[in-house]
This record gives sequence, structure tokens and C-alpha cells, in this order.
Amino acid sequence: MDHCRVMLVDDHAVFRETLAVGLNQSGIDVVDQAGSTQECMQKLQDMSIDVLLLDLTMPGRGGADLVLQVARRHPDTAILILSAHPADQFVGRLVKQGASGYLHKSCSLKEVITGIHTVSEGRMVLSPDLAAHVTGESSERLKPHESLSNREYQVMERLVAGVGVSEIAREMNLSVKTISTYRKRLLEKLGVQSNSEIVSYAIRNSLVDV
Repeated sequence: MDHCRVMLVDDHAVFRETLAVGLNQSGIDVVDQAGSTQECMQKLQDMSIDVLLLDLTMPGRGGADLVLQVARRHPDTAILILSAHPADQFVGRLVKQGASGYLHKSCSLKEVITGIHTVSEGRMVLSPDLAAHVTGESSERLKPHESLSNREYQVMERLVAGVGVSEIAREMNLSVKTISTYRKRLLEKLGVQSNSEIVSYAIRNSLVDV
């Protein structure tokens, strides 16, 4: 089997470096690593990779935005999400927009290796639940957070992390007014009234690590 060229994108350096060791020992060529979406896009300007393995929760614009950018600018690169996010409608939407699949961070190294080879061959890596979301066959009523747009979800992540509206605006290169609008939509869609209630909602629905 040919060596597969992979970039790891995760804001936890120890996790990245440990995973890189395991992947390299398996014959997968981890050619680079990045700790943010901005760093990843800068590095992709100067190299070609087969698979981008990334988390969704990162500082700044987040993994969801990175999926959209890479799918648009580097269509030959397979995108495999490796995240602690639940495999819900939000992840399903990213698959529709260009991601090649999803693995939960609780999976084994062997599953990651298999997933990388699978997406590098042009095939999808989807759990039955996620496949149902992607194909529209799920009959379950959507949870409130599953109706959020990618931007709204990113703003929710930053609010849950304790980041203020002004700082979120700076990180995402948007106006404070725009971020405030996203926050207002979040409160309405989630049925909550404050940032603390957004945090409580995220914890109840396993959207953050606690």
C-alpha cells in the first residue's frame, strides 16, 4: 500500500504529537501538523497532502470553517474529522459540504489508520447514525443545536469557552455587531437567555469536554 501523506490539525500539541508517532509507525506519512485553521491554510499553500485529519474545536475560526476552505481550495485533499463532537446534524452538514467522514476521539488508533486509508481511496467513513443524517433518512426530531448554522455553532463554541463577543469578532475577523447577531440567534434557537445557559446546554448535550 502506498504511503499516505497526512496533516494533523488539532490545538492540543501532545495529542497531535502522540498520534503522529502512532501513524508514522503504521506507514502513514504525517508530513506536518497545525494548531489552528490559519496555520493549516498557510501550510497548505506550499504542500500537497492526501488527507487532512482535523478536530472541530479550535481557537479562532474553528474546524468547521477549515472544512469549507479546504474543500473549496484543495478539492483533491480528503478531509477526515476526528473530534469529540457527537455525530449529529452539524457534523452531517460538514460531510455534505466536503468532509470525507467522521471519527470520534474515543476510537482506537487502528480505526484512525483504517479511516485515513479509506478516505484517501475516495470512500466515506460514516457511522450509521451520521449516514442517516447525511442521506436525510433520520426520522428523529432535530435537537436545537442541530439547526445552527456553521457560524452560529462556532460562536457558541467560543462563548462556551468563556470568550467575549469583542474577542470572538477579532478572532473571526467579523464585526462586533455581526457576532452579537449570531449570539442573539443562538439564544433564540437554543431556547436560552444567557451565556451561562448556553454553557449548560452545551454540557448537557456533550458538545464540550468537561
